[in-house]
Amino acid sequence: MSTPGDLHDRARELAETGEGRRIRERAGVTLGELAAAIGTSGPVLSRWEAGEAVPQGEAATDWARVVGGLRHRDVRRLEGPLRHAQGGGSSHPGAGSLPDPPRLREP
Repeated sequence: MSTPGDLHDRARELAETGEGRRIRERAGVTLGELAAAIGTSGPVLSRWEAGEAVPQGEAATDWARVVGGLRHRDVRRLEGPLRHAQGGGSSHPGAGSLPDPPRLREP
C-alpha cells in the first residue's frame, strides 16, 4: 500500500513528465470528469497536467491513485464511466462518491 508521501511524490512525477495527461487521455476520461472525481477544479488539474503547478493536498493523492489505476487498463475493453482506481480514505467533499474500478469484459 502506498503512503500519502509516496502518492504525493507520484503526483509530482505525473505532473512534471506530462504522464498524467497522457494516461487520462488514453483512458478516454475528460479533464472535467477526472477533476470532479478527485475533488478539484478543471483549471487546477489542467495546470498540474501541464506541469505549471505542483499537485498538493488530498486531491493530489487521489489523482495519483486514479491515474495509477487507469494506467494499466485496456480502454477498448472498459465498461462504464470513469472509475476510481482505489477507494477510501479521503475527506474532501465528494470523495466518498468516487466510483468503483471499471470491470473488464471477458474476451
